[in-house]
Amino acid sequence: MSGFQIIGLFLLLSLLGVPLAVSMGLSAVTYIVIAGIPLATIAHRMGNALNSFPLLAVVLFIFVGSLLNATGITHRLYESAKLVVGRVRFVGKGSGLFRDIRVEPSARFDRLEEVLVIRQGKDLLETPRSVE
Repeated sequence: MSGFQIIGLFLLLSLLGVPLAVSMGLSAVTYIVIAGIPLATIAHRMGNALNSFPLLAVVLFIFVGSLLNATGITHRLYESAKLVVGRVRFVGKGSGLFRDIRVEPSARFDRLEEVLVIRQGKDLLETPRSVE
């Protein structure tokens, strides 16, 4: 049985209204039985597929996001970001991930007189130069 026949079986089962998980499972089991793949090989490949750091990272990111939501930290982070960046006044339509956003900044940049720049590194002991 070729790959196209297995995909055809999956599509047929899906069109007949069989749940998606059952359609995938029956198609996979059909291929395993017809191709004569040993069960030890299947168990070994399943174990190797689960031993994946990116797969673990996805689960941990979801867990941390859930934890931050449950404790209310996400709300406080959002409010802190609004203080630094400003208030969103308008979100327009865009294409894909891009949107037209109008933000009212927290600071009045037209009245800004001085800027404090904090440097890190070896040149910390140098005398600051004035910018005119």
